[in-house]
Amino acid sequence: MARRSGGRGGRAGDEDGDVDAEDEVPRVDLHGLRPSEALAAVGRAVHAARVRGATALVVVTGRGASNGTGTPVLRERVEEWTRSSEARTRGVKGFERIARGGALRLALLAR
Repeated sequence: MARRSGGRGGRAGDEDGDVDAEDEVPRVDLHGLRPSEALAAVGRAVHAARVRGATALVVVTGRGASNGTGTPVLRERVEEWTRSSEARTRGVKGFERIARGGALRLALLAR
């Protein structure tokens, strides 16, 4: 799992763009990955976070500004995955959009 302090010079913060107060929340950055690669990376990151006892995971998807269509392809796919039975089995309780929509904070079951 990659740890990153944010993309393009900033940090993934709350919906308004403020910096997260929880610096210890694990993060995975999906920039540059194809959707299938991104979903596999999220699955691995969820597992690793839960093994470490984390109850949240920040998934940096980007806002889709540079993908040619201007739409957040990865965010949509990750949100879809979080609603799946696979995600529930892996311990994902839900998510919220943060960082002006450029990241998601997944809520994880305690191990």
